[in-house]
Amino acid sequence: MKNPKNPASGLRGYGLKNIRNSSENFEVILAKADVLELSELLAEIFYGVVESDANIYDSQGGKHAVVLRFKGHTWSLFTFSTRRSNLSQTLSKELKTKCIFFGYSDTSDSGIYLLHDNGNRIEEYNFGLNYSEDEVPGWPKDTDGFQESPIIISGIPWHLIYTTPDQLSRYSFYSSYRKVTAQEIKDENNFLDSLFLSQDVWLPPLEYWLYPEFEPNLDLQIFETISFIAYRSIL
Repeated sequence: MKNPKNPASGLRGYGLKNIRNSSENFEVILAKADVLELSELLAEIFYGVVESDANIYDSQGGKHAVVLRFKGHTWSLFTFSTRRSNLSQTLSKELKTKCIFFGYSDTSDSGIYLLHDNGNRIEEYNFGLNYSEDEVPGWPKDTDGFQESPIIISGIPWHLIYTTPDQLSRYSFYSSYRKVTAQEIKDENNFLDSLFLSQDVWLPPLEYWLYPEFEPNLDLQIFETISFIAYRSIL
């Protein structure tokens, strides 16, 4: 339920539905964990320290990163620019919780949603341009249906790989607990929305992010906690 004093508190789902039109490269990790606990682990990984007195707009320039949680939410968010989906797995394993990595590359026009729980891959969804006119090696020919037993492609199990008839786009999906159709996964915005909703998590649109290049104009009261990490490098 939305709170009129804090509309973000009741929002869930996928809020980056125009990301493919924004010319942005974007990576975010969402963790079902306390902001401070997540911040301390990230600081350890990045050889940094958690600061309580950093300015909110000093997050760029290789000095600070921001970890935040919206009021009324149970997931904490952290953005970075290393295209390290394995970081989500590390955090999930160390914190013994669920973590989601979401990344989109404007350069390749491709994206990924990756859910881990206690370090285990639970779901993965890839979408974007198809850079190969060839069929996927090892995938059954003439099928776009869900495979009850996942098929190993280049060492990674998948339940469904769908290439559009014009060969321009390709979608792939793996899940340890749900079945989907090709019709569902090729509708990327609605499918991503369903994935985030299934975890009761909100991936907000860019105007809700505390980064100078997005020129935010936010009431900071919508946040439950904001933490800053001063780091020497993000590996």
